[in-house]
Amino acid sequence: MRHSKTLLIISVLIGCVALFCPPTSAQDNEKIDYLFPRIPAYRTEGPPIPPKVLLKVSPPEVPAKLYTYQVQPIRVDEAYVQRLAAAFGLQEKPQRLQDRKWEVVEAGESSDQRRSLQIYEASGGLSYMFDNLIFAPVGRQPTLPSDAQAHQLAVHFLKGKGLLPHDALTEIQQIRLSKPTLTERSAKEKKNLREIVTGIEVRFPRALDGYRVVGPGSKLYVAFGEGERILGVTRVWREVKKSDLTLPSIRPKDALRLLQQGAGVMDADPACVRADITRMELVYWMDSPQVEQRVSLPVYRLEGKCVSVEGKVSGEVKAYVPAVLNKRFSK
Repeated sequence: MRHSKTLLIISVLIGCVALFCPPTSAQDNEKIDYLFPRIPAYRTEGPPIPPKVLLKVSPPEVPAKLYTYQVQPIRVDEAYVQRLAAAFGLQEKPQRLQDRKWEVVEAGESSDQRRSLQIYEASGGLSYMFDNLIFAPVGRQPTLPSDAQAHQLAVHFLKGKGLLPHDALTEIQQIRLSKPTLTERSAKEKKNLREIVTGIEVRFPRALDGYRVVGPGSKLYVAFGEGERILGVTRVWREVKKSDLTLPSIRPKDALRLLQQGAGVMDADPACVRADITRMELVYWMDSPQVEQRVSLPVYRLEGKCVSVEGKVSGEVKAYVPAVLNKRFSK
């Protein structure tokens, strides 16, 4: 999660995926063991107690039991990297870097032809880009493909390279289009002079058991620039298998109680004394491509507004809280 301002972490319960983390409230007579993945947050000098959590929307309907997904192991070696490099037309020899990452770089005949491919051993996630073009400043509005054209081009490209996962959601009404925009602003007049859309990115979502997959380990998108030119491709898409094991779900109101007690992770402004939650959904978490992940777990994802002690909106709040219980109970 990226933020441009200081963030408060209310509680970080970080460990291996199979770690059992009991609630910390002494007032809770029932000590519940629950499963929670490794979700990062930020630690700051904020209020000593969590803000009051209020749900402003209807809670999601969740079945009594939920599945976990086993992440299938992957072997990333030189041969694996060479196959992917060939798919992008790269012929240089792969280099293994110290941080368990492989890289293939091809300079080309000019600076705008320099291309690179990076692959993470832990997940098989890849990033391919024209290094000097994807973040290059532009002085005029480039000619970009339409939304429908970009969608068709992205699907065709990924299919042709064998990079389109079988479980990716690919219909045009399912994808998300992102359009990076450069704003030219007058410091003297304090107003925007013009905005230039520098590219268009086609992002493909994923769902497990009908629930959205979120996290830095769930990414698939193709970036286009001038004249339908592909500037970059990012693919972090772990293969998973549905586990035969189901776990008891935590009801939304109980999850909010756990969050209030300090379970899970919350990013909020330090001035936040009340969190008005305007969105609550069940999702599956995928970890960073740099981390080995064995299980994908369901969690609740919450979004809303922070309210200060003066009753004023003090930024946004985002939180994740456990959604499943371990089969063990202790009292």
